[in-house]
Formats: sequence, C-alpha cells, structure tokens
Amino acid sequence: MFRRGGLLLAVVLVACTGRRGARAPEVNPAQDVAQLQREVSAIRGLSERRPARISVDDPKSFARALELKAQRDAIPPTAEDTVGFSLAFDFPPPGARQGSSADDVIGEQVVGFYDRTDNSIHVRGDSYADDPDEARLVLAHELAHSLQVQNLPMPPLAEAKDSDTRLASMAVLEGDAMLVMLAHAAYRYRVPLSRALARAAVAASDEALERYLRANKADQMLKNAPPMMRERLMFPYMRGLTFVGDLWRAGGFELVNRMFAHPPSTTEQVIHPEKYLAGEGAVAVDPPAAPEGYERLVTGRVGELATRVILSRCVDKNQAATAAAGWGGDAFSIVKSASGPGLLWATTWDDEREAQEFEVALRSYVACTRKQAAETVMPAGDVVRRQGQTVVLTRGFGGRDATTALLTLPHAPETPTAPLGAVTIPPKKIVPKVPPPYVSAGVYVNPKLGLMARVPPGASIEMPSATSAMFSMHGRSPALAGIELSDRVAAGDTIDQIHASLADAMKHAIGDAGELEYIGGQDISLPSLGRGVLRSWRVKQTSVGLSAIVLPVCRGTGSFVFWRIWVDPSGAALLDQWLASVRPTAWREPPICAELDP
Repeated sequence: MFRRGGLLLAVVLVACTGRRGARAPEVNPAQDVAQLQREVSAIRGLSERRPARISVDDPKSFARALELKAQRDAIPPTAEDTVGFSLAFDFPPPGARQGSSADDVIGEQVVGFYDRTDNSIHVRGDSYADDPDEARLVLAHELAHSLQVQNLPMPPLAEAKDSDTRLASMAVLEGDAMLVMLAHAAYRYRVPLSRALARAAVAASDEALERYLRANKADQMLKNAPPMMRERLMFPYMRGLTFVGDLWRAGGFELVNRMFAHPPSTTEQVIHPEKYLAGEGAVAVDPPAAPEGYERLVTGRVGELATRVILSRCVDKNQAATAAAGWGGDAFSIVKSASGPGLLWATTWDDEREAQEFEVALRSYVACTRKQAAETVMPAGDVVRRQGQTVVLTRGFGGRDATTALLTLPHAPETPTAPLGAVTIPPKKIVPKVPPPYVSAGVYVNPKLGLMARVPPGASIEMPSATSAMFSMHGRSPALAGIELSDRVAAGDTIDQIHASLADAMKHAIGDAGELEYIGGQDISLPSLGRGVLRSWRVKQTSVGLSAIVLPVCRGTGSFVFWRIWVDPSGAALLDQWLASVRPTAWREPPICAELDP
C-alpha cells in the first residue's frame, strides 16, 4: 500500500534529485505500464510471472476497492489497537482532542495499493493525474508488492499476536517496496542507489519529517493524528526503507530475498538492523497476572517503537529514543475491578545501565501524565520500581503495591542465532568538513573537489558555489573557462546530456549572431586526473570556439566538467595553458566522493 505523494514521494524525490523541483523526462504511465513492469522486475531481480492488472480509479471506486481489500485481508486488531491500551498508556486528559481519526488519515494518505487476492493494483486517479513522475513511483511501489507475492514467502500479518511483531513484518513488505521505488527513481535520475539511500535516510529522519509536516499542507490529517497512530503508520515505510536499505548495502537484493524467509520479529530489530543480523530477539516476558479482585482484560507487548512514542509524550524525543533503545522485552496487562481499571507493565533491558536510563525517563513520564490527566481516566496509584535489568510500572491501584510479582515474572532469553549468517552492514563514509574554495597566490583551490588551478594573470574568478568556478580572461583575446561538478552517474547518456547542455547554452549566448557547429570529440587523458571525453564546437566562419571535457570521478558516480570558450587562437592557447594547470590537491580520493559514492 502506498501513502500519498506529499511525504513519501518527497523523501524519494529529494533523495534522488537533491531538490524537489528537478524532474526526469516525462512518461505517461498509462501508455508505458509494460515498460515500467519490465524495469521494476529488472531492478528487483524477480520474475514477473503473472503481470498485475492495473486499475486507475475515481475516488469513490478507489474507496470501495480499498474497503473490499481490507475485508479480504481480514487482519484482526491486536491488544495494542484497543481503547484500553490507548487509555492506559497515552493517558489523555478529559476532553482532550485526539486529532485525526484513522479513517481521516487513510482517506488523505492512501493513493495506491496492491490486492493479492486478484493480483490487481489500484491507484487513485485524482491524486497524480497531473504528475507523471509521482504516478510512476506509485506504480513502481505497488509492482514491487506484486513481485513479492509471486516470488517470496510472505510474512503472516494476520497471525501476528501483537502490534510490535506486525509492524516488523510490515516493515519488510513496505521497506522493500520503498527501496524498489527509490531504486527506480535513482535509475531515472541517473544517481547511484547508495547515494539515494544516504539522502533518503537524512530526509526520513525524525527531525526532517517534523519539519516537513510543519511546513507542508498536503499532509494535515497525518500531522494532526495522535502520535502513536502517526508513528505506526509511518514506521513500515520510513524505518522499513532504512532497514531494508542497510541489508541491500550489505548484500544487494539477494540478501533482501533471504530476509523474507527470516523476517525481523520486533520493531527493535528494524530500528537496529545490527541486532537483527546478530539474532537478538525479544526476551519472552509472561503477561502479568491480574491481582486479587481484578479481571484481566487484555495482554500484549509494547515493543521499542511504542515505548519510545509513549515516553516522548512528556520526555524530549531524543531522550525518549535513547531510553527505549536498550529494550529487551516486555509484557503488559490491563485489568479492571469495581474500583476502576489498572495497568501492569513489566519490562526487561539489555543491561542494568539501559534499565536505569529507562527508569529515569519512565518516572518523568508518569509524573507528567498524572499531572496532566484527571484521576477519572485511571485511578491514582503509580509505582515505578527497578530491580537489576527489570523495570516495572503499575497504575490505578491506589495505595496497593502490585509491583512485587512483576519484578519476578519469568523471563526467557533466547539464544541468539544470526538469521542470515555472518553479515555485516558496511559503514557509511563520513563526509569530511573542508573549507570553502579560495584563491591563494594566484591559485584557485577547491578542497571539496580536491582540485586546484592557476588563475591566469589579469583574469578574474567567480565562485558561485562550493562545486563550481568561472575564470574570465580579459584583454585583446577574451576567454572564459569553468570547472563544474555533475552529480549524475557518468554513463554514456549523461555525458551526452552534459555536452548538449553546454552547447545549448552557447547557442543561446550567440543567438542570431552565428551558427554553432560540432567539430568532433575524442577520449582524452588529463595528467594526474584521469581519462575523460572531449568534445568541441565552433561558430561558423569565425574563430570563436567551445570545448568541454567530462571526466568521471568517484567510481563513475559523478563527473568533473572543464569547459572553455575563446574568441581567437591566442585565447585558445591561453586556455590550453590554464587546463594544463588543473591538478588534484592531494593523491587521494577527493572529499566530494563521500557524498557522491557514500
């Protein structure tokens, strides 16, 4: 299922273009479905054995089809989906506005879904009719789901006993589909998938998403949803993408395929892929028994994600994430007696230090929520206790201490077994901090690009960005030269496009004053820099000329572009001398490669 273009598509497009406005060549998806299916199948490396039927629906038809899919899937709610869980943990004050409902958010967010019962993909036509880029991304996402069903074992969502397990399974499905969508966008925009993943991880960070939701009006229902609902809706997509993306970096889609047979079982494993790869599962904690005089209503497991959301109600988000990160296992019971409801929550942590961190955050949360909410939500009597790696909370029992039995609940640690064998996620390159470009003693130095070049005597230089510079030679033989960075993969078509854009700029500059003709091109080797592609043009019946060299760098994930424009042979000779002065600043990979090829 794909959620609307506002948030998720923004993450993908920013990851692949670096800015929202850049666009790939437009393609009408309605006329190009077969090609898109072939592309997605090739990217994912899975066979399209039974091509999905694609239906573009009006809003009412789409809503009916989505409702029918929900009925067919028959995924029952978990204990964490009950009102009792919300009241016990979210603890809202009386009369508090709860924000958008689930139906509100779904109505705003869902614009596409795959229905495995009849192998069909439904997209809401009014949501993307004017944006073919977004249309292709939505379809690529849903086609990935079709390929999953045809080729891979599917996690049994309906059999999940708690929301934490179900969210982990959903992260497998949606994270893989998000990765395929990102890979398809990267292919179309000619950027490496590794770079797109690195950018997506930044764009999908909690801070970036909060900034987006504050600034964007397209996702108001999602923005106004209760925090627990919003986090559960976004988790399979955003955290799923970073989780599956890390596995892809470790072993490509082949490793991702193996993961389907051994999916993560907790949100902890999705948030921390290294714990998944190490086989660190949840410690089994028995659900607390109801104290004498109480009836147990529901039991379940909170998990790391929900623990973090619960704490962040009254604790700084970063502190809440840190406090929840050492989660080892938990179980809760919501009970009821004639005097009212009660909560019993037993947790265990990776070590005593992690338990202490959680205890501090939990005490702050309890005091804050009790201060905010009236006792009519849950009777008074909040007790937090810690014993070694165990931390327990009871609420609603008045002066009665119901924690003793919780501190001694049976915990059954599992023996870690690496689900995929010896796999290590490669570290991401650290982008070094370097000074901005500068000129010293007549030499232009660009630390980020790792380049230096002489500034010809009497010439001026402009440095509009950290990755570009223009040299203007004045006098009897005026000439121009420039250094630019292309961040697109240095393939044949992108090199052609770079040269074509420079020629077009020259044509625009000369206007009706002359006609630009292509002279020829060749492979060229620049001393100390490597091999590139040189192409040249001239203005007919003049000595005015243009040449440009595109030189792949950083394993072909980008290119240096050196261009020159002259009006006479003397200017051309001066530019030859300038080009010969271009040198690397050091005999190592330039710092820009940490961004182009992370």
